[in-house]
Formats: sequence, C-alpha cells, structure tokens
Amino acid sequence: MTIELSHRAHRVLEYAYNLAVAENNKYLTPEHVLYAILSEKSLLNLDNKCSTNIEELRQSLKAFISFITKSSQSGAKPQASKLLVKALENAKDITNNDGAKELCLRHIIYGMIGINKSFASYLLQTHFHCSLAEYLIQSDRKSDSIS
Repeated sequence: MTIELSHRAHRVLEYAYNLAVAENNKYLTPEHVLYAILSEKSLLNLDNKCSTNIEELRQSLKAFISFITKSSQSGAKPQASKLLVKALENAKDITNNDGAKELCLRHIIYGMIGINKSFASYLLQTHFHCSLAEYLIQSDRKSDSIS
C-alpha cells in the first residue's frame, strides 16, 4: 500500500535532503530530518511550551551534521542512512496503524523516537518536556482550518 506524504512532511524531507547536499554528506540521516523539522516556522512558539531551546538544539544538530561522513564528490547525491530508512519504515507503520491517509510530521517524529541509536532520537527523548508530535498535531489542525 502506497502512502502519500503530507505537504509539510514532503517539504521537511526535501529541506533535509538539500541540507545533506549542501553539507556534502554521504548520508541523509535522522539528524538532517530533525534539523529540518525544527526549522519549521510553525514551531516558533515551541520553546515556551516544551521548556527547551529550539535554536540550541538546531545548533547541536548542525554541529553533529558537520561531522557526518563526507562524500568524495562535491554535489553527490546523499543516500538515506540505515537509521533513517528504519525511522521512515516506523513512520509508515504508524501511519497505517493510525488509519491516516497521509504520512505527517508527527509520524516521522514517532518513527525517529523508535530508533534508539541516533542522536536525533536521543534529543527527542531527552529535550522535549512536551510531546513534539502532539504539538504538530495541533499545528496541523490549525493549518487545515486556515486552508
């Protein structure tokens, strides 16, 4: 069964991919995706709700990304890392279990939390004193009512 990406999920994954290209990374990782999610304008009010500093997390992720294996060729297309593939498989399963028509950012967040061997998962589990996914659900509802 094919699952469509929501507009926001597509935009975030494209941003993450472009970041990996710009950084000349050999792999596209969950950290690229989390960085892209935390760059979403709809998360600007999240600092206060989650008792965390989004900009500090973005800086930590950017530093981590700078150490990811570089490609031997400038402008080479990054490959999805095994951890990212697993996170997206988890997200797809969650989407199916939800009975949702689209894979949304909250599914990606839950998918990344389920992979314990990544820096992105660590940040999600330790730095958010609220549910980022729940915040995204509310944000999705607001944007749905506007459009």
